[in-house]
Amino acid sequence: MRRTLSGLVTTMVLVSSLAGGRAQAHAAVARVQLSNGSRTAHSSVADLNSSATVAARELARMPTGRRFLAAVTSGGKIYAIGGERLSPSPDGGTQSHAVRTVEAYNPRTNTWMTATPLPAARTFLAATAGTDGRIYVLGGISRPYDIGDPRSGLATVEIYHPRSHHWSQGISMPDGRFGLAAVTGKDGRIYTIGGATRCGPSDLMDNLDAPRKAPLARSYLGAPGQCYGSRTVRAYDPRTHRWTQLPSLHVGRVLPAAAVGADGRIYVMGGFSTCLYCWGNPPSEASAEVYDPRTNRWTPTAPLNHPRFVSLAAARGRDGRIYVTGGCIAHITRAGLDANCRDPAPVDTYDPARNAWSTVGVTLKPRDGLAATTGPDGRVYAVGGCRVIDPARPFACHILEVIPPQR
Repeated sequence: MRRTLSGLVTTMVLVSSLAGGRAQAHAAVARVQLSNGSRTAHSSVADLNSSATVAARELARMPTGRRFLAAVTSGGKIYAIGGERLSPSPDGGTQSHAVRTVEAYNPRTNTWMTATPLPAARTFLAATAGTDGRIYVLGGISRPYDIGDPRSGLATVEIYHPRSHHWSQGISMPDGRFGLAAVTGKDGRIYTIGGATRCGPSDLMDNLDAPRKAPLARSYLGAPGQCYGSRTVRAYDPRTHRWTQLPSLHVGRVLPAAAVGADGRIYVMGGFSTCLYCWGNPPSEASAEVYDPRTNRWTPTAPLNHPRFVSLAAARGRDGRIYVTGGCIAHITRAGLDANCRDPAPVDTYDPARNAWSTVGVTLKPRDGLAATTGPDGRVYAVGGCRVIDPARPFACHILEVIPPQR
């Protein structure tokens, strides 16, 4: 079986005991601490399942189910780009395949259409729409099982032209990265944030107790798993075709979420910092920071209400707040951090004016590796992502949901 980054994501979240070829999932407990040790999450997963919450509205399902894709809005349509499809592996687990697939959703008709595929398959990519409506696709990896290769992170940039439905090659990033975030600033520049260049040997197996180590060894022993988040931030100017190095993040981040506020500042939250798929090290999954292009500085902001494992997604709503959802909710206990991927994921919003987070009364179907974008109507759409409770039967990969407007 090929050792994949996706398989390791599933391993970290769900410690599986293989019995008769069928996985019985149990929530994993990662003994880590929040990067801001003085603050703990004040809501548990149980609090989120109260009668006060409502489910997000589910729309027409995406034709090609996938996760770790990118979602971008341009020309009145929402584009779901790249990512990876999951399928059962011969040993009863899950295997993943990066795809070239691009599909476009029309919110007015609630229908999907097939768009011109990517020139090459990518997963763990980033994408953003330029001010001219063109879509920039950056980084990622073409084969999930190559993450241990220092050359595996893609530096290439592909540009999609919605009017002519064709792709062109852009100016490559200075280095290859996957698990990065990308946004378009109000100044028209394309910002790339964080990510990783490669993953090294995992110490996951060394930190598991013997009863759990044996079944996991059959599927994941020796898989590359330690990904150290990059603090690198760069900006690409489509007018000059040049990349510029910017001040670094306060902490490195793999799989962060990012969004541009109404004030033009760039907000980044979550992701993993010192160690992505190993135990006992404190990731930065609760922290957030903001970049001000006017001062060229990063400043820490209030940490997330709900720390999230695996991945999260963010987009700005028409009310000016930053909406964050997805991933596996981390419930802080005295024993450490319990990553719960079984229950619906809450939606947290950040108010830049108050520097404060709040949890709105909306939940999404639980899944990881989803993407989010602000639709042409100003509402926030959650695209794709999968829920892997039984590795042989991943589901929810086709889901498209829209978050109801909030007061």
